Amino acid sequence: MIQPSNFLLICWCSGAAPLVVAVRLIGIESKRAVVAGATNTVTVKVLMVEARAREHMPLAPPETRVVVNNWINALNRDACTLLEREGYEPARYFWHMEFELSEAPPSPAWPEGIEVQPLVASEGERRFYATLEEAFSDHWGHVPVSFASGKKRRMRHGFDPGIWFLAVADSEPAGAAICSISEGVDWVDSLGVRRPWRKRGLGLALLQHAVGEFHQRGLRRIALGVDAVSAIGATRLYERAGLTVAQQHATYAKKLRRGIELTDADDEE
Repeated sequence: MIQPSNFLLICWCSGAAPLVVAVRLIGIESKRAVVAGATNTVTVKVLMVEARAREHMPLAPPETRVVVNNWINALNRDACTLLEREGYEPARYFWHMEFELSEAPPSPAWPEGIEVQPLVASEGERRFYATLEEAFSDHWGHVPVSFASGKKRRMRHGFDPGIWFLAVADSEPAGAAICSISEGVDWVDSLGVRRPWRKRGLGLALLQHAVGEFHQRGLRRIALGVDAVSAIGATRLYERAGLTVAQQHATYAKKLRRGIELTDADDEE
């Protein structure tokens, strides 16, 4: 983590193929905040991360694409201009959505045959993992992660097994929602439905079930992140549930090496 004046730059590398080095550039909140010195400092740091990414390129198989990703406020024109000047292009847009509970939410209308199970024994974690890995396999930029890595990420903060929900039909998982609580905000971290169960109202029912649990606990502020151009209509689902866009973010990408996407390779197998 590098924290020069007026900026916060968070960098990390993933060894999974295709190799992605992600950068979060937080700052440049107004045009007046972009002074020459600060801008130059951030430019240098972005270039440093790019150089670091090139050092890690051997970790990716030779045939795979290598990209540097930078995640920023999509409405921050100064940050966008800085990245565009360094050869980055907008790759995807995301919404941070929220709503405040003012009354009890509606009861979910579950598709026939669905029952909801909480997270129980440790072995149950694998069912959540497998369900969401399958549900997100067609999500933009999805790269499969191991069970151990996924578990570590989901349980590092705000973990509460009482707000993990698995929708099951005839003992087979149909969808899942994993939530957490952080600094008074109720986060829907992941919500996914397996393809055979999509377009039956299961996603909305899972969301309403989670919100109902939050309400019973006296929690009122709900938040989540979503792909702004979700191919499966996730934004429409959340808007239908009453969430509105609170922030807009953009992933800017710079290609360091041409090659195939890991997801494309999987589809060909």
